[in-house]
Amino acid sequence: MLNNQPKDHSIEDKLKNTELSKTLDSLVLKSQETLESILSDREVSTAEKADNALRLLQIAVDGDRKYSSTSAHKKELKTQPLTIVNSERENIRSITKVKSGDSDLETKFFPAQYWQIDNFLPPQQYEQVLNTALSKQQEFKDSQTVNKKDRYRQSSVLPGKYFSEVYYSVKNKLLNTLPLVLDNLKHPEFFVSHVEMQMTAHNDGCFYKAHSDAGSAKTKTRELTYVYYFYQEPKPFTGGELKLYDTEMVGKKFMQQDNSKIVEPRNNSIVFFNSRCKHEVLPIECTSQQFENSRFTLNGWLRR
Repeated sequence: MLNNQPKDHSIEDKLKNTELSKTLDSLVLKSQETLESILSDREVSTAEKADNALRLLQIAVDGDRKYSSTSAHKKELKTQPLTIVNSERENIRSITKVKSGDSDLETKFFPAQYWQIDNFLPPQQYEQVLNTALSKQQEFKDSQTVNKKDRYRQSSVLPGKYFSEVYYSVKNKLLNTLPLVLDNLKHPEFFVSHVEMQMTAHNDGCFYKAHSDAGSAKTKTRELTYVYYFYQEPKPFTGGELKLYDTEMVGKKFMQQDNSKIVEPRNNSIVFFNSRCKHEVLPIECTSQQFENSRFTLNGWLRR
């Protein structure tokens, strides 16, 4: 018996569009990598760098338009459970001027304020990040601090150059989420000049004592810190909470205050906070001591 019903091409067309979208996304990521490498090349002229910076900006704008016009992306942002753990939403505020010799030191107060989002990455992207960490074990190196203090930090770190595909996909997600972050933290808007990212593994006995991410000449342009948590299930470790402190800035010094907040390292969640706030990673206990059972993070900074 002949089937005279018209052929439905909708599924076939959707598959073709999906593949085309993936190909275009891949080309955009490669274009970003190429342009950013040109911007960091000392032998390239200022005029050429300016031209490439404009091209890179256009890629970012086109990407924002694509995501903002995609109904599936809008639905994803709306349906994610967003958790504002600290609902006070205080503003950064200047308190007073402190006399120091012949000069006045401005004092600013930064509350222990953060915003945590659950289910930050879709399942496929989450699996990509976790598999990347597990496959790059040999490239992880012992972490260090800017001030080179001993016994101040214990963990292992993988620089962003070792996971460029993950870097660019998560970077785009961060920039698309930034307006919501600024709104919920009541943080002043700023132009993002660079997104720093590293992958960190905390295993048995690891920790990071209280510090500020913007407390040196090299780090002073860091505006927001983000920490994306991911690990194998069931959770193979205990501890590793983030402890965030009220912080007072006197001149260029960051002073830790008594009031603090505790952030649980929930799987596939991300936390944002002011980079000036003092914070620490509480000790981790991982009885197996196996690398694959570590508390992993993608952590970094949005610079102004």
